[in-house]
Amino acid sequence: MVVVATNSKDAAIRAASEDVARQLEGCGYDVLLDDRDERPGVKFKDADLVGIPFRVNVGKKVTEGMVEVVRRSTLDKETLPFQP
Repeated sequence: MVVVATNSKDAAIRAASEDVARQLEGCGYDVLLDDRDERPGVKFKDADLVGIPFRVNVGKKVTEGMVEVVRRSTLDKETLPFQP
């Protein structure tokens, strides 16, 4: 699973991404945190090329307590609640 900070320059998004990654690791998942200073599309493409089955996008909606989960095999997207 990869957690993508869509804008790593935004402190709230960066902090929430780190928190999501920690929570998922605490639940026993293998997690990769992508907080590189790249555009979101580059990060999404890299995750697909590596073959990571799930991507958690942490973006502007995190201020509303929401993250987006994308399943690579079907490209299904689901917006789920997130609590820090």
